[in-house]
Amino acid sequence: MQAKFTSLSVVLSALFASQLVGAVPCPILFCPAAVCSLGQTAEVVPGHCCPSCVPCPILPCPLPICADGSTPVTQPGECCPSCVGESR
Repeated sequence: MQAKFTSLSVVLSALFASQLVGAVPCPILFCPAAVCSLGQTAEVVPGHCCPSCVPCPILPCPLPICADGSTPVTQPGECCPSCVGESR
């Protein structure tokens, strides 16, 4: 089984975030993908270079109305439900 890797934009945003908080700059590297369970989302925590799973904020999410009449679903790694198969 091959490991998944995050996109370069995630790595660069982590580098930028670390520089904003005055932390030691992160080296340009590929981070393994953070595979989060329901109720968590992948975020770059201040002081870290790679994303990790953090609990979703306890805020009400608006329930989207799906164009095809399907029921919105909360996907792993997402905090709020979305319409599966539709572009956002």
